[in-house]
Amino acid sequence: MTDTYTEKGWDNEWLTGQVMSILNFYYPNCMDRHNRGYLHTFKDDGSVLEEDKHLVGTSRFIYLFSVGAL
Repeated sequence: MTDTYTEKGWDNEWLTGQVMSILNFYYPNCMDRHNRGYLHTFKDDGSVLEEDKHLVGTSRFIYLFSVGAL
């Protein structure tokens, strides 16, 4: 799969692959089951680096999971 950009935007297959790759990296480690919400600071291996939460990061997860559900 190549990153194809046309005058209509990114190739749908490539974009879907990118979204699913991101979701597979974060989920299920991003779920904060104790305090609820999403954790969003991770090491390269996907393990949680710190448990701080921020509004912008949480909003990104909400958007990303919404797009991934389509």
